[in-house]
Amino acid sequence: MLMAHQISNNLLKCYRFNIILMLSLILLASPVRAANVPYLYRAEITVVDRQAKTRELAIKKGLKRVLIRVTGDTDIGNKTGIDALIKQAGRYITQYSYRQIDQPADTQTLPVVPMARVSDGTEKMLVVDFQRQAIESQLTALGISIWPASRPRVLIWLTQETQTGRDWVHFNTEPAIYRQLEDAIRQRGLPFELPFLDLNDERLLPLEMAGGLIVDPIRSASDRYQPDAILAGRSYVADNGTQYSDWLLIDDTTTQRFRTSSAAGQNQFRPIINQIANYFAAQYTHNGADTTVVDPVDENVSITVLDIISVDQYAELSRYLEKLSGVNNVYPSLVSAEKTQFQIDTELTLPQLHNLIKLDRKLIPTATRRFKQPTEPVFFYWQP
Repeated sequence: MLMAHQISNNLLKCYRFNIILMLSLILLASPVRAANVPYLYRAEITVVDRQAKTRELAIKKGLKRVLIRVTGDTDIGNKTGIDALIKQAGRYITQYSYRQIDQPADTQTLPVVPMARVSDGTEKMLVVDFQRQAIESQLTALGISIWPASRPRVLIWLTQETQTGRDWVHFNTEPAIYRQLEDAIRQRGLPFELPFLDLNDERLLPLEMAGGLIVDPIRSASDRYQPDAILAGRSYVADNGTQYSDWLLIDDTTTQRFRTSSAAGQNQFRPIINQIANYFAAQYTHNGADTTVVDPVDENVSITVLDIISVDQYAELSRYLEKLSGVNNVYPSLVSAEKTQFQIDTELTLPQLHNLIKLDRKLIPTATRRFKQPTEPVFFYWQP
C-alpha cells in the first residue's frame, strides 16, 4: 500500500509538471500583440510647492507633454491652434494628485486625490489626468492626427563596454539604468519589453554578436518574444564622462542604425527613444513626426479578405475595420464565398494603413512584405 501511495504521488507530481509545462509552452507560443498604452493622458510634473500659480503652470507643461505623446509630434507646440489649447489646459483636467518625488509611479493603481482635497505635505510631484475625448476632439478639429494607443511593443537588448570588457546590461539588477529607460519610454508612450537574458538568450545571441549589432542573430534570438520591433544597442563612456551609444532598430524587413550621445548625468536613452518614437509615429499617423512618408492616397483603398464564410465573421471584420484609427468609412464592394472586398475611406497613406493592420495581427497578409504602391493588390486572411 505504501509503495502504491508513493507511485500515485509520483504520478500526480508528473501530471502536474506536464500540465505546467504545457501551459508554459502555450503561453510562449501565443503571439505577443501590440500593447495598449494606458497612461497617454496622464502627466507627471515636478513642482516646488502646491501654490495655485505653480500648479497652473505645471498643468500647461503637462498638457504639452501629453500632446507630444498622443500625436507623436515633438513639434506639436508650434502647430496652429495648439498654443490656445495649452493656455486653457485647466479645462481638460479630470483629476490631479500629489505624490512624493521618490515614490514610484504606478500607471494602474496610483491613488488620485479629488481636486478639492489636496493635503499639505512634502510631496513634489504633480500627477494630472486629462480628458481623452475632449482633447481628441480638439486635435481633430485642428486637423491634427492622433497616434493610436495601440502601439508597437519594442524588445530592447543592450550591451556595454567597461574597463573589464563587454557585458550585458541587466536592467533588473541596475535600477538606476532601468529608471532612465522607463522615464524616456514613458515620455513618448512607447511600450517595451526586456529579454530574460537567461541561458537560452545567451545561447541564441552570443555577447559578441549582440555587441556587434549583427542583424540575423539578434532577429533570431528575439523570435521567442515575438515583439513588434527590436532595438539593440551598445554603449560606452568616454574619458570626459560622455555616454556614446550605437543602436540597431529592426522593424519587419527594415533595419536602421543610429548613434547617440549624452553628457554625464543626462538620460542616455532619451535621444534614441525620441528617434524611434518619431519613426513609429510617422507610420501610424497621417501627420506623423516624420514628414518624409509618401503622399496620402487620394482614392479609396481597397482591401480584399479571403475565406469569410459566415455572417458573424463578416460582421466582426466590418466592425474591426470601422474602428481603425484614421478610417472614416468602410463599405463592401464585393462579397462572395472566396473573397470579400472592402472600400475604405481613410486619411492614412496605404503603407500607414497596412502598418496599423499589421500591428493588431488580426488581418494576416498572404505575403509578408511591405506594400509600397497604392495600386498593388493586397489579400488578407481574417484571424481574430
